[in-house]
Amino acid sequence: MRPNTIIAILGLILGGFIQFGGGIPWPIVPPAPPADVLGECYVADRASTVRILTEMAGKEFADDAEQADWFNAECADARADDFQPFIDSLTDAIVAGEVLEFAESLK
Repeated sequence: MRPNTIIAILGLILGGFIQFGGGIPWPIVPPAPPADVLGECYVADRASTVRILTEMAGKEFADDAEQADWFNAECADARADDFQPFIDSLTDAIVAGEVLEFAESLK
């Protein structure tokens, strides 16, 4: 196929996406996390997981079991810290008798 034919075909495909409401299919950008306490905790958890994986890549382990145990322990410690703001908010909602309202705010 000639280059002009390929460009024309790509133009038709792109035009179809735009015409039928699909928008431009790229760049694919992941959706932003919710702007609430739970969303912030997920962002912190993701950062901790990346940090732990990076650290794990630089460590030597005797076997897979040791590596798995180390990873699980590190993740458990990090999650306790990462999700503390959510736990604090949930505690406040329980004390105030507003658990349903809190749940609704997270949707």
